[in-house]
Amino acid sequence: MKGGSGWRYPDQLGLGWKVLAGAITPIWSGSKIAYYLYVDSTGAEYRLDQNKSGSLWTSVMGTYVTYDASAQVLHFTDGSFWTMGSISATGEQDAGSLYPTVMEDSNGNQIQISYLAGTGSSSANTSARISYIYAANTTYQFSYAQQCSQGVCFAH
Repeated sequence: MKGGSGWRYPDQLGLGWKVLAGAITPIWSGSKIAYYLYVDSTGAEYRLDQNKSGSLWTSVMGTYVTYDASAQVLHFTDGSFWTMGSISATGEQDAGSLYPTVMEDSNGNQIQISYLAGTGSSSANTSARISYIYAANTTYQFSYAQQCSQGVCFAH
């Protein structure tokens, strides 16, 4: 579908780029989770389809992460982890996807990320749109402008 100055596909959150550390999306089969899709910062996608002891999910696709679905924490082999504290609201195109709100390395250093409220929600941390990043006594603030054309709106 045509929107603004470029082509826009319904499943895109942006036009050709995303500001994204990573994401976890549950993939459902009926009323059960079939697997989780892990998207890293490059946009590469990995199926976390190896279920270990109920809530731990891993992959055989060449990424060495473990997702603890009950704690909503993504663990890396170097001891770092992400707390997946932002869950996209039902009004969002990526409803149910999780995004990191805390990224902690093996030395305890943290980056904290807050996200805007999702469509139809009044609560923060219910979208993929980053509001603030806090790192080492520095705050980065993001702002978005909305553009609408022919009944299609998107943030840029």
